[in-house]
Amino acid sequence: MDRRRVLFLATSLAVMVLVVVAVASRSDGGAGTQIAVGSDDTTTTTTTTVTAPPPTTTTTRPATTTTSPPATAKVKSSEVASGRGWTVRRTESATGEQCLEVQVTTVERACGITRPDRVVGVIGVFTTPGGEVLVAVTDTSVTGVDRTGGGPLGWGVGNFAADPFLPDVKILTYADNGSSTRSTVIFRSGDDPVAMAEFVAGRLAPPGFLYDSRPTYGKRTGYRKLFTGLSWGIHEFGVYDGADGAPCLLFRRLVPLAEDEEPATTGDACIPKTGRRPIEAAQVLPTSKPGFVDVFAAFTADIDGWKYAVPGKQGYADMIMADPRDPSIHVPFFHGSVVVPETAETMTIIATNHGTEVARVDVPIPKPSSG
Repeated sequence: MDRRRVLFLATSLAVMVLVVVAVASRSDGGAGTQIAVGSDDTTTTTTTTVTAPPPTTTTTRPATTTTSPPATAKVKSSEVASGRGWTVRRTESATGEQCLEVQVTTVERACGITRPDRVVGVIGVFTTPGGEVLVAVTDTSVTGVDRTGGGPLGWGVGNFAADPFLPDVKILTYADNGSSTRSTVIFRSGDDPVAMAEFVAGRLAPPGFLYDSRPTYGKRTGYRKLFTGLSWGIHEFGVYDGADGAPCLLFRRLVPLAEDEEPATTGDACIPKTGRRPIEAAQVLPTSKPGFVDVFAAFTADIDGWKYAVPGKQGYADMIMADPRDPSIHVPFFHGSVVVPETAETMTIIATNHGTEVARVDVPIPKPSSG
C-alpha cells in the first residue's frame, strides 16, 4: 500500500472518532459538558451549554382552592397615662372585650372592664422606678383618692382620664414617691368619702372589700370636709346640709386603727340656723382605746379657742376650724384623740374668746367602743 493511501485512511479514522465523540456528547444533554482534545504539549477546553428544546405538550394542572387562616382580630389600644417606668393602656378587641393593662417590667392585664356597680371596679398599686402608682377603674362620680397609711395622709386628686371606649367609666392613675403601709385607699366625690377599697399589690383585681354606704361612707347634701386627722385610725370632721337646710356636724372614723374593726360614724348632730348658743351639740366620742376620746361640738363665730377639763387635768386643744361655707360655725380641731383618765366620767368643754371664758358645758365620757 503506497504512502498516500495510508495517510488517507488515518485521516478518515480520526474524523470518525471525532464524530462519534460529538454525537455521544450531544446525546448526554448535560449543560456544561467539557470535551478535551489535545496532545502532550497543549490542552484546549471548550464548554458547551445545551438548552433543552421547549416541550411539545401542555400540562394543565387542576384548580387549587387555598383556605387562608382567619384574620387576627384587630385590637384598639389607647394609652391612658404614663410616667417614669410605667404605662397604663386600655384595649378593646374586635369582639368587644375590654381590658386594662399596666406595664412596668411586665404587663399586668385585667379584662371584662365595665362600669363599676359599686364605685370601684378593679384596683391595684404597682411599684415602679419612680415610686408607687395607684391604678383603678371607677365610675364617673369619683374625683379624688386618699391613702390610708404611711407617707402623706392625702394622695390628692391624681389623674382621672375618661375611658376611651366606655362612656361612664374613669381610669384613675396616681404616682407617689412614698409607699403605703395599709392595703386600702379612700375614694372621694368632691369632699364626700364615697368608698374605701382594698387592693392587692402588683395585681389588678376587684377590691377585696368595699365600704360604700351610709352612715360612714356615701354622699351627704352639701358636705364639706373641715379636717381629717389621726386618732386610732383616720377620723374626719365635716359639715353637711340637713333636711331643712340647717347645718349638721358629722364626725366619722373612716379607717379604724385595727383592720378587724369597722368604720363608724360616731357623731352626727344638727344645730340651729340662728339663735345659737356659744356651744352647741357638745359630745365626747368614744374610741376603741381606753383613755382616748374625741371631742365633738359647734361654737359660734366669736369663739376663737377652747379647752377641756376632767378631774385632775386640764388641757388645751390645737385650734378652732371654721366652716368654709358658713364662717359663723366653728368646731374644735385636734390632730389626735384627747387623753383622759380611764376613771373619768365627765368632761367640761370650755369656749373662750381671747383667752377669756365665754361658756362651758359638762358632758359624759362614754366607755371605749368595741369597734
